[in-house]
Amino acid sequence: MNRFEPDPLVDGRWGGLLTAKSAPRRVLLIHEGVAVAQADVVAAGDDLWRVTVALPATVLRDGTQSLLLVADAGGPDASADMALPGSEVLSRLVLLAGRPLEQDLQAEIALIRAELDLLKREFRRLATEG
Repeated sequence: MNRFEPDPLVDGRWGGLLTAKSAPRRVLLIHEGVAVAQADVVAAGDDLWRVTVALPATVLRDGTQSLLLVADAGGPDASADMALPGSEVLSRLVLLAGRPLEQDLQAEIALIRAELDLLKREFRRLATEG
């Protein structure tokens, strides 16, 4: 299993350090289900790869924007705007800009509450079984 340690977003560039036996053939930045940029991958040591991508201006707008950094086995024949099936999500980046849309924040809170309720149920189930 590959491990990815993300770096902070600096000057419109994002990425991190990937630990893997070999470099992925392609790393894409995905926004709203579409690849918006391709990341650069350079060797950074034994089984280490530095991944960096410039965020395009199109992803910077009011509201909440979710970005995925995805590695896949894409080659010259692969679609430039889509990740291939079986791709690996390396990291996620959520951007809040301008006046956040109330619906975006409510959706995020609802998701967190649902996940917390699921965890509580599982902990209770485990506590009563043992």
